[in-house]
Amino acid sequence: MRVPSKNIQSQLESVFRAWGMSEDHAGTTARMMVETDLRGVDSHGISMLPTYDQEFRSGRLNMRPVFKTLREGPAMALIDADASLGHPVSVHAMNLAVDKCRATGVAVVSVFNSHHFGAAGCYSAIAAERGVVGMVTPTVAAGKIKVPKLNHRPVPPGWVVDGDGRAVTDPVEAFAHVFERPEGGITPLGGAREVGGHKGYGLAVMVPILGATLSGASFPPFPAGTVEGLPRLCGGCRQDVSDAPGGAPAPAGGYRCSRRPGGNPWPCGDGKAHRRPGGYPQIPATTPGHHRGRNGRGRHLAP
Repeated sequence: MRVPSKNIQSQLESVFRAWGMSEDHAGTTARMMVETDLRGVDSHGISMLPTYDQEFRSGRLNMRPVFKTLREGPAMALIDADASLGHPVSVHAMNLAVDKCRATGVAVVSVFNSHHFGAAGCYSAIAAERGVVGMVTPTVAAGKIKVPKLNHRPVPPGWVVDGDGRAVTDPVEAFAHVFERPEGGITPLGGAREVGGHKGYGLAVMVPILGATLSGASFPPFPAGTVEGLPRLCGGCRQDVSDAPGGAPAPAGGYRCSRRPGGNPWPCGDGKAHRRPGGYPQIPATTPGHHRGRNGRGRHLAP
C-alpha cells in the first residue's frame, strides 16, 4: 500500500496547527518531513512524529516562537530559536547563510535553543540548489540505527563499533552502543584510521565546538532529563564552477551525483524518484508509530 505524499503532508500540517503552530511554520515542518521520507531517509522524517508529540505534551516545544538574531555580521549570524521545533528555523538559517555566502564567499549561521530538525541533508540540499556546498562528518546519523532495529535487519558493517573498536552488525547491540551504553558508537567519516577515520573524527569534534560551544548551546552527550537546546550550524562556501567554460564537470565513473556516507544520494537520490510517483510506501515496523500521533483534538491520523 502506498500513501500519496500530499495526503501525509496535509495530515502533518493539521497536527502542527492543532498544536498551535502558525500556518507558515506548520507548512515548512510538514514539507521537510515528507521530503525526508521521499528521499528514502525513513529514520528522520514522519517516523519522528511520535517523538515530537511527546515533546509537545511535556511542554518542551514552543509552538509560537519568535526567532531572535543575537549577533550578525557580513558572513555570520547567531539565532535564538526560542525553544521551537527545528525545521522552520533551520530553513531560515540555511537560506540566510546562503545569502551571506553568495555575497562574501563563505558564511556560518549558528542556531541554538531549538529541538530536533529532521535530516541534515534537507538543509544541505537548500544550499546545493542555490550553488553553495557543504558537508557532514559522521559515517551515519544516529537516528538511522533505529531503522534496522525496527525492521530486524543487520546494521551495515562499518557504521557502529563496540568499546574495543570491533564492528557491530546486530541491530539491538548497535542500538544499545549508540543510545544506551557509554562505550562504542558510530564511526567518524572515513571509518577506520587506515582509511582516514582520524580525519573525520577531527572534523566531527570541530563541528560541535563551532555549532554548540561557541554559540552558547548545549554540548552532547546530554544528561537525562535536561533541555538540550540543540545547536544547528548552517553554512557553506560559494562554488563558481558553473561560471567556468562548459559549466561544471561531469561526475567521474558514471556517478550521477554525490553520496553522503551511510545514506542515499542527496539531493538527486533515486529514493525520491522511486517514491514520488506512487507515494510513500508504508513500512510495517514504523507505520503504526505514524498513526499514534494525535492532532491535539483526539483524532488519530488516518492510514
